[in-house]
Amino acid sequence: MFTHEEYLWAWAIYVLGSILCLAVFWVMTAKIKWAEVRAVLRICATVVVLVPWYSDAEGSYLSPAWIVSILEGVFEGPDAFWRAGTPLLSAVIIALILSSGVYAFLAFRARRSQVTE
Repeated sequence: MFTHEEYLWAWAIYVLGSILCLAVFWVMTAKIKWAEVRAVLRICATVVVLVPWYSDAEGSYLSPAWIVSILEGVFEGPDAFWRAGTPLLSAVIIALILSSGVYAFLAFRARRSQVTE
């Protein structure tokens, strides 16, 4: 098993790699014409990559939830997928609801400023 320092180094390397992958994804999605679709894709990718969940059932260490759910789904069966898949799906849905609220607020504010001008 990892020491605490090795665990922190592993997470630091994972977060750095995730930032680099998300930067590449950001550039790849820059050519999408619809800003809303582009934003939704970027938000979903960021949430999926960065949401952690417990590696084992006892809950001593955290790992990326998408990795935990895939590995458990493959090696322990489809029912085990949902141990980490449920919080991951919940995080994506919450992020989409919050971003929709932000976009609705910004659209309302933009229309309101156009009316007053």
